[in-house]
Amino acid sequence: MTTSASITALEVLDYKAKSLLGLLVALDNCEVHTYVEKTHVDTIATEDVVTAMKFGRFGREESSLVMITRGRLRYVFVVEVLASKTTHGELSVAEL
Repeated sequence: MTTSASITALEVLDYKAKSLLGLLVALDNCEVHTYVEKTHVDTIATEDVVTAMKFGRFGREESSLVMITRGRLRYVFVVEVLASKTTHGELSVAEL
């Protein structure tokens, strides 16, 4: 697996409701890439470089992604993982 920029943060995407295990990779080009196995399945664009991430329970939501940026901006995403496979066998991760 290669990236187009330097890695600034890593987080495991463990979504037990869909038995999905992946990796969230924050890059210094203001993007967060999602990988399932060795396949890139999604990209989240941010306004600043993400320096810390945590995936898990946030309040009542079981699947939330909290990100902190270099400028101390906070993002909170409720992540809906669409675990239905496409014709190419890819999975997609969509934010609500």
